Amino acid sequence: MATRTTTKAASLSQAIAERAHDLYLTRGCEHGHDLEDWLTAESELKAVSAKKRTTATAARKPRKTAKT
Repeated sequence: MATRTTTKAASLSQAIAERAHDLYLTRGCEHGHDLEDWLTAESELKAVSAKKRTTATAARKPRKTAKT
């Protein structure tokens, strides 16, 4: 179990680093915003992850049928 958790954390960290680098490039490679870029990337990816979990949970719930 610890290995899977460690792998997920490493994967998330890599995704955040890649997104933060994209933000850096978008800004024109302007230095001095590394922490801001990291926090923005982390926030964006966590929001996407939460939305996916919400969508997956909703898809698993049985739908109520109308009585006729």
